[in-house]
Amino acid sequence: GAGPAAATAEDDGPAPIIVTANKRGNETVQNTPSSIGVITAEQLASKNIVNFDDITRNVAGLNVINEGPGLNTIMIRGLVGAGESTVGLYYDNLPTSGSGESAALTSGRQTDLVVWDAARVEVLRGPQSTLYGSSALAGVVRIISNEADPSGFAGQADFSAATIKEGSPSWSVKGMVNLPLSEKAAIRVVGYQVHTGGFVDDVQHGDKNFNKADQTGLRVNTKFELGEATTLTSQLYVQRLESAGAGFSRPWASPIGLVTFPAVGELQTDAATKGVFNDTTVLAGATLEHDFGPAVLTLSQSYQHRKNLAVKDNSGMG
Repeated sequence: GAGPAAATAEDDGPAPIIVTANKRGNETVQNTPSSIGVITAEQLASKNIVNFDDITRNVAGLNVINEGPGLNTIMIRGLVGAGESTVGLYYDNLPTSGSGESAALTSGRQTDLVVWDAARVEVLRGPQSTLYGSSALAGVVRIISNEADPSGFAGQADFSAATIKEGSPSWSVKGMVNLPLSEKAAIRVVGYQVHTGGFVDDVQHGDKNFNKADQTGLRVNTKFELGEATTLTSQLYVQRLESAGAGFSRPWASPIGLVTFPAVGELQTDAATKGVFNDTTVLAGATLEHDFGPAVLTLSQSYQHRKNLAVKDNSGMG
């Protein structure tokens, strides 16, 4: 009998992954002259990736010290230091920075927005300062959101809930609406409320499962096709993070220098002060692109404003 039909060119393997990390237009991962890891939109959805912990589990060479929402220290290939982070963190084309209140703590408080309705995550490993500046010594993480789409209306809602062993529940509500304004213009709006449950008891203040957090956010993307080769896009991120602080516990005695802190208990702490961390972030930008054929002209402007309240208890160290 006849053998199987030959596969067409369209059926040969998966579709190529397109990235924009090197700012040379759309390139495939194979043609990008850098060590790069990519998480596609399908992988983000199927693996329920919504925060940095989830991202690091899916990209080789990327790690994070996570003390709780908003308290991340991002590392690539183990390179980390005091002061501003050695990893550049971008949402779309918008650079971000740490909270800046201390040269020793900035890298541990990088902007922490919920990852949802994203097109992909690109992680460039190794120095990228030529394209991304002095805060990209170890590499760059770029979280690319889905653009507004003039081709049609779209909407999506997501509800989730989870339990934490020996802790309090977590839940989230997220929604997206894409509205065409014309055949060449559209607006895309995303809103969310994410509650992260706690699992450490503050015995000093009688607060059970104290290390919980809430993130409430809004994202607005617009797109205007000004001509066949000219496009204007904009992004606005707004997020309010309210956290009870890092969930440190002391199940055994902890010597630090000449001071020894006695054990408190499994998943328990007795810090004299509640270590709250609240952060309000506004991140906005606009990009104008014109394709000349052999070259693309890109004009981009961004703005970031952060307002932080951070309390840390160092009693007993002196």
